[in-house]
Amino acid sequence: MAVLKSVRGIQVTVRVDGKALEEYEDDEFEAVPGEVGDYQASRTVAKYIESCTGKNFDMKFKVDEEYKFDSPNITFSTYVDGTKVHTRIVARNNSFPREKTLKGVNIESKNGLVFLKPFHFSNIITSVDDSKLASMKEDTERLSAAGEIIVKVYRRSAKRPSRGSSLSHRKINVDTLIDVHEKALKGRAISHSTGLGAPQPAKAHDRHRFGYLDGKDYPIAIFRFKYRSKKSLQSLLIIERTPEPPLSPSPSIADEAKGSFDLENLNEAQKVKLQEFLGNLIKGSGNPEDENKKIKQEGETKIKRERQQDNDGFNANKRSKKGKRVEIDLTGGDSA
Repeated sequence: MAVLKSVRGIQVTVRVDGKALEEYEDDEFEAVPGEVGDYQASRTVAKYIESCTGKNFDMKFKVDEEYKFDSPNITFSTYVDGTKVHTRIVARNNSFPREKTLKGVNIESKNGLVFLKPFHFSNIITSVDDSKLASMKEDTERLSAAGEIIVKVYRRSAKRPSRGSSLSHRKINVDTLIDVHEKALKGRAISHSTGLGAPQPAKAHDRHRFGYLDGKDYPIAIFRFKYRSKKSLQSLLIIERTPEPPLSPSPSIADEAKGSFDLENLNEAQKVKLQEFLGNLIKGSGNPEDENKKIKQEGETKIKRERQQDNDGFNANKRSKKGKRVEIDLTGGDSA
């Protein structure tokens, strides 16, 4: 239930199936620069609500005893996707409960019959088809205000009869199922627009005119509702994402080794592997570490033997050089 602290006693809610939608704070509301913008920002409450494709919705306006009437009437002017759709009136002399509901757009046929086309959330279908780029400018303009409901509350003068035209010309800007290029959204996380349902018979109401006591730029309260799908609200971090279920830990090899094995149910490949393993185990090389040690020891033995052979050959050469016999002639060298 959206309530403005500076204007007590006035409430606006968006409902589905008669129940008010849960509201989330919109902390990114930007005021229009200037005196009027500053005033309106001080009188604005901004919320996010969750929309669901195909669901009808309505708006409920309530004025309770806490609001101190200082005008003959107050009105709730409602804009949907940038289009003004209706104005509801609450008079000072109305009895309690002072409540009004807006369910859709009233249209009047040529023979004077009045019908109601109810509001519903309509999914915006996007496409990456380049053929949609031709209408992107028009689509961007139509979607610029999509996904938002704005209700402006005014102090109004006493009512006067009006001979205004019918409401049949009032059409929601985005009441269409035509695909639009995703670039037309301008990067905004909008998921729905407002559509209008099949006409339903409705009661005709007298139309009246009212003066603005404070001017059209100075409503006493503004209620803004940005409606988005659950997925879009999650992407905007407005609501938390649904946590994924934790992955069950896979059993370790050690844990599997502790279990029992059914040798009868092994497939052929497993039997071959098992036979190879057992064969290596019987030969004493079942353990890869033992195999590595054996290779290492054989390598060291071979290297040691080669070194010993080299040393033996070196010593033999030295000994043969020492043991060479040298003959010396000790007889005299004088001739007779």
